[in-house]
Amino acid sequence: MYQFDGNPIDMATIGIAIFCCLIRPTRRAYRKSGPCFTANNIIVDFLNGTVIVPFLLMLGSAFSQAILQDALKTNKLYLAIGAVIGLTFIFREFINGDQSQQVALEPVKTPITKVASAPRRAANSPTRASKSKSSKRR
Repeated sequence: MYQFDGNPIDMATIGIAIFCCLIRPTRRAYRKSGPCFTANNIIVDFLNGTVIVPFLLMLGSAFSQAILQDALKTNKLYLAIGAVIGLTFIFREFINGDQSQQVALEPVKTPITKVASAPRRAANSPTRASKSKSSKRR
């Protein structure tokens, strides 16, 4: 039998990353929308999953110095991946921030539905107003 003797934080990071790879395909299969597995989505989901534990460790380091020391000793690679992905999102907001806000602030155009009204008259048929004007002129 195999014995797991690795770092528990590394094992949790990989486990959560694999779990994140399964969320999108499961949701798509449930909704029956689009292909369940695509290579790009799996890679992005895996990388996003690898940064969850480092982000939690960074958050926990605000409460405990021991958590920070353990994170720095054992998880340098995952902390670096988390930093790169975090900085990528921040730089994207700096570069494209105005464009994303413009899209969000544009009014939503909804189709106008026709309200039931009186039947239309033919273009050449006289209206009441034109009839009354013509009768007054006589």
